[in-house]
Amino acid sequence: MNNNVRTSGIALVTALSVMVVVGILVAGSYLVTQMELSITRNDATSLQARYVATAGVEKYKAALFQYFRYVEDYFTSRANPPRTACYSRMGAGLDWDRNGTVETAWSSNRITFPPEPVYDADGTTRIGEYTVSIMRDPSNNKVYTIEARGNSNGARATVRSTVLLDNTGVLEQAIFSGSGQANKFINGGTTIRGGIYVVGDETQPDDTVFHSNGNFALLNEYDLTDTGRYGDMYLRVTEANRTADELCANLRVMDGRVELNGSVQLGTPDNTLLGVYIGDDIDSDLIINTTLLTCTETKGVCADDGPSAFDITREFAPRFPTLDSPPNEASDCDLSTWRACVHADSADHGLVISRSSGVIVPPGATFSDSPSCNAFIADGLATGVLTFGNDPINCLASGGGRTFGFKYTPGSIAKLEIYGPIDFRGFNVVINKDLEYYAQTTTGGTTVRNSAITVEKEGGQGGDLDIYGRFLTGVTGAPGFPEHVLALVVENDVYQGASQVMAPIYSGGTYRTGSNNILIGSVVTDYFCTTKAGKNDSKNSSDKCNAGQNSEVVYVNTGNNKPDIMRYVDFAGFPVFQVLSTEVR
Repeated sequence: MNNNVRTSGIALVTALSVMVVVGILVAGSYLVTQMELSITRNDATSLQARYVATAGVEKYKAALFQYFRYVEDYFTSRANPPRTACYSRMGAGLDWDRNGTVETAWSSNRITFPPEPVYDADGTTRIGEYTVSIMRDPSNNKVYTIEARGNSNGARATVRSTVLLDNTGVLEQAIFSGSGQANKFINGGTTIRGGIYVVGDETQPDDTVFHSNGNFALLNEYDLTDTGRYGDMYLRVTEANRTADELCANLRVMDGRVELNGSVQLGTPDNTLLGVYIGDDIDSDLIINTTLLTCTETKGVCADDGPSAFDITREFAPRFPTLDSPPNEASDCDLSTWRACVHADSADHGLVISRSSGVIVPPGATFSDSPSCNAFIADGLATGVLTFGNDPINCLASGGGRTFGFKYTPGSIAKLEIYGPIDFRGFNVVINKDLEYYAQTTTGGTTVRNSAITVEKEGGQGGDLDIYGRFLTGVTGAPGFPEHVLALVVENDVYQGASQVMAPIYSGGTYRTGSNNILIGSVVTDYFCTTKAGKNDSKNSSDKCNAGQNSEVVYVNTGNNKPDIMRYVDFAGFPVFQVLSTEVR
């Protein structure tokens, strides 16, 4: 009896234990299943929140790029941002309605938009909402970060995308060169601070358009306060533009090859170029000494992107402009050629000195029969050269309360006062003395601190400019460069024999500079030559440019203060949209 009772008790305890274990297993299985379902639901909602945030990023990436294209083509404001390095016309804010009024201004370099709902594909079920912020890089006006915070059924996700909005326009580079650069050199100890764009010759795509050696450097920054190199030039530049640690510099060659030797440096390890893009086929078009492919402190190719093939669709890629090219469609000149626009501007609010027609002043203006101006022109007719040297020149006209033309006062540093665009036709022009220029143009009741000198051929004569004296922005009672600009537009060749020049320059032939010469501004030229040797030879004598000297070009963008004559050639080019990084959290 006792044994039976004991046996029954053990069996009962065992049965109960088994039931408890089974219950625990069932409960555990249920809990695991519930947890898996919960995790699945959380994963689904988290993924959904991420998709919602991604939708916001993609929408505003597209909107930002479309707006960038709009302002590059149609923005005409004269107001310059304080700093023009990596200049972007979106600096004032966003005019989403395209009506000329900025509806959304930057606040501490950030714009945040109200939340927006997201619906399913049928547009009936709301699956979440996102809030988007656009942030601009305070040191680079072309870099923007789009951040979207997505919310779906309580789950949250954040997606960020950093993009570069760039333009390949003619005046967006330190040097823009044409087909004349084919089989030529940019070498020696030359330093270019800013981007280089070479069109090249599509009929000779195997020509070396960029053959560099020695200590050549293409860099992405400048510091004009380095008085050992630049002296007091920085005092003639607005304070915000005296230094720049980001110039958005690229090297682009549409047709041609590149060869690098010696201690050539493209970018530096701590300040890389944005990209290096050469020809149609990187394997055959880019010829680089393999020791230079590795970026080092002293030499190499230091770029965020590339070396790789030319990255712009050819039909949209900018070509080298001539005076007989059509003007920029977005400019306010609707004439057939850039030359016609120059002539119209000079005749309307400037001064023309023509070999065949004499002095031409705007309608209603009176030209003073100045002995000094007459002597200046007579000497030009006799020699073919108009010279700014030891003699004063007064070629001023007046009318309607305005002044037109120019006045030159010699001295230890001469003074050149320019009122409106000046067009010299049929002469070569020589600047023999150091000078400060004071430029202004009044048109439509508005006066701006810029102007232009054009040197054209006429009857097969003239069209060259030689600069032997320093050519500097005057600052007494005037702002510094680039708030104060005198552009030089030359149909043929420009020779920089002076140590210091401050101007945006166009040369339809050869731009030649040499040892220890510095240009602050930019150069658009068919052929860029870095040695003084062979000045009087044809621009096609490439052997005269293979011994490059330690000249320097420092790209300071004139921004919105471009003279109208340069605006006409500022082709918008092809906008570039590049995603630099994407982050999901």
